[in-house]
Amino acid sequence: MSVCIRKDGTIFVNWMEGGARKRKYFGHGSKAMAEAVRFSDSITQQAPARRQGGIIFADLLTEYTTAKTVSMSDVSMYNLLIKFERVILPTLGDLAALRIDHAQLDKYVAIRSATVKNTTIHRELSDIRAILRWSVKRGLIPTNPMEGYEMPKRDDAVILPLSHGEIMAIIDHSPEHLRRAMLLSFFCGLRPGAVELLSLRYNQVNWTESTIMIISAQKGGVDRREVPIHNNLPLRQWFVLDGEDPERYIITWKDQPVSSLKTSWATAKKKAGVGGRKIPPYALRKSFVTTLLHLGVDPKTVADIAGHDVHTMLMHYAHSSSAMSTFAIAQLPDLLHPVGAKKDDGCKR
Repeated sequence: MSVCIRKDGTIFVNWMEGGARKRKYFGHGSKAMAEAVRFSDSITQQAPARRQGGIIFADLLTEYTTAKTVSMSDVSMYNLLIKFERVILPTLGDLAALRIDHAQLDKYVAIRSATVKNTTIHRELSDIRAILRWSVKRGLIPTNPMEGYEMPKRDDAVILPLSHGEIMAIIDHSPEHLRRAMLLSFFCGLRPGAVELLSLRYNQVNWTESTIMIISAQKGGVDRREVPIHNNLPLRQWFVLDGEDPERYIITWKDQPVSSLKTSWATAKKKAGVGGRKIPPYALRKSFVTTLLHLGVDPKTVADIAGHDVHTMLMHYAHSSSAMSTFAIAQLPDLLHPVGAKKDDGCKR
């Protein structure tokens, strides 16, 4: 039995009853999620056989999400359940939790490695391990069968910021919706996903104060933030072109909201001849933060604008901090002259 989410965001609960699989739908959003978790918990309490012979892993997930409903954000809960519903539960969900041992995990890794990178598998195994460890602490299982398992080495590359030339080249080869997305990401430091960038509407713009209200993705920073509008960000021009409709999304394709930039981004990069390293749309946010840090802006101010926790930001942008340190050292005045150089003391000989 488990709480699940369909591709369209519909939340439902699966459970077994009388040898048959049952399903109940709850709708969309955080309220529906809470109702689904409560219903799942009530079904769990009515199933005395679930701890006879070993609780299955799908039931551990339900116990875990029920306990984390208050402390985990809606976005994090949604992403976790999507990952389990689409990837992990089809393989491990019906197994008794204690059977998820090293041999079973090796099979899981072998299956997943055919289609995804080790970094993705590493994240999935980390979530599985977290649930198993939590279940041991709660007394749901006596031991963690995964303990001591050697995780696959991560193979993700560090996302480096884009140079000014790369940004301009991609913009020159971008359709209008991607061009808008790039300018908003770079000048406002937005996360290029559904929560921050793609959900922006004109009613979030304060034309009097020349600021834009950003609803932050829940990544440990502030819930929302006011970002000043840069002079080179043509929001007013876009607003007029879009009929001055305050409810309209700023980024649209064929008058419809955009759900992803992956295809247009990949096409524009290819046309611009920009490549040779991992460059997702998130690199624009990296460029925003890195540029401000290199200009000497206080890290707390940068973090506030970007919707980051300052300590997390500095950890993620360690390469930027290193570059700043190199720049800072280079600003120190010369105290020694090169060998053979003549000293110019301002006196005539």
